[in-house]
Amino acid sequence: MYLTKGVSRHTPEHTEDSESTIQAVSVTQGSGTSRRLQTQVIRVKALQPCEERTNTLPYPRSTAHSAAARTMALLAFLVGAASLLLQMTLANTIPPPSAPPSPKSVLWLPLGDSITFGCTGPTIQDCHHFAGGYRIPLAFALSQAPLGAPSLVGLNISTMGTLTTGPAFVPPQWLAHEGHPGWQINNVDDILNQSLATSPRPPDLVTIHLGTNDCNANTPVPVMARRMDSLLGHIQARAPKTQVFLASVIATGNPWVACIQAFNALVPNITTTWAAKGLAITYVPMYESVGICGQPGADQDLCGGHQIHPTSAGCVYLLACG
Repeated sequence: MYLTKGVSRHTPEHTEDSESTIQAVSVTQGSGTSRRLQTQVIRVKALQPCEERTNTLPYPRSTAHSAAARTMALLAFLVGAASLLLQMTLANTIPPPSAPPSPKSVLWLPLGDSITFGCTGPTIQDCHHFAGGYRIPLAFALSQAPLGAPSLVGLNISTMGTLTTGPAFVPPQWLAHEGHPGWQINNVDDILNQSLATSPRPPDLVTIHLGTNDCNANTPVPVMARRMDSLLGHIQARAPKTQVFLASVIATGNPWVACIQAFNALVPNITTTWAAKGLAITYVPMYESVGICGQPGADQDLCGGHQIHPTSAGCVYLLACG
């Protein structure tokens, strides 16, 4: 179908009855090749001008109807205003979600011998530069949120000391320490000033596991006790606010185990004495809790064949039990 130009018969004088016509020419396919044209006239009612439109309701617009409309509009306004006021009130009274707490920074100074270093055998060749001993598992544990308290955060742990050894896949701030293979208590005491100089601030935490090599050198137990008193006194003088954890020495399968047992018997009293002097010190019963070296049992395999140094798995066990 094709639409032709419309012919309007609209006149101003006949607004309500005015009409427009559109001629529609349709082409229909007939039989053969003949075609037939048809012309249809479509009458379209013209729209009235806006100003001339009248009420088309079947009943007159009453005053009551207008009042009801105004009432509904007022109710809609009041509901919207109340909703907006409620949102503004809640925004001012409900605090925004708080950011997670920042982890507390803790500086740790590990003092010890080859066990603190992480050696796996009795010779210096067994003390590899990537060994982490119990230091790395402990640093990792302290960096985690406490069990059962997911809303809390772990500590921001960093270590200090003149040695830097450990695996490359852990944060580099965990690798400094004072775990010297073969060293005795007095050797560590002698370099304490150098240890403390490795950081611009004193340590928050000091751990001590020393005495194995003193016994290996046949040092008398009373002398070992005096050496430990000297070390603790120097720590208190140079870092009076430091928290110290003094551990009993783990067992060994060597003949000097009797010396270790005798020294360990004195360590709780050493701890109590220095606590009375104002040092923040805690006794760690490592010997009593861990049976991985020098003692028969299922955990004996967690210590090397020489029964002095824990294996890598033994270091984790040492941490868990201590």
